[in-house]
Amino acid sequence: MRLIDADVVIKEIQKQPWKEGTMLSLAIDWICMLIKNIPAIEIKRGKWTHGINENFRTCSACNISMGLSEGENLSRFKYCPFCGAKMEGERRTRNER
Repeated sequence: MRLIDADVVIKEIQKQPWKEGTMLSLAIDWICMLIKNIPAIEIKRGKWTHGINENFRTCSACNISMGLSEGENLSRFKYCPFCGAKMEGERRTRNER
C-alpha cells in the first residue's frame, strides 16, 4: 500500500485539458467526486514488545506475535506485517529494565 495525497491527485486530474461537457469530462468529474468521498486512512502506530520468548515479538497494536530468525533485526520491519501499524521501536517490559 502507498499513501498518497488525494487533494494533489484531484488537482493534477483537473489541470488536464479536458473538453467541458464531453462524456470524458463528466467521467473525470465523477472520479474526482469519488476520490473526495473516500474516507482517509487512519495510521495505526505500535511498538514491538517481547513475546513468548526472546525469539518472538508482539505488535502492540494488534497483539499478533511473530517469530524472528536467529540474528534477525527488527529494524527491517517498519510496519507490522499483520495489521500495517507503523512501528516506533521496541517497548521493554518491566522485567527487562
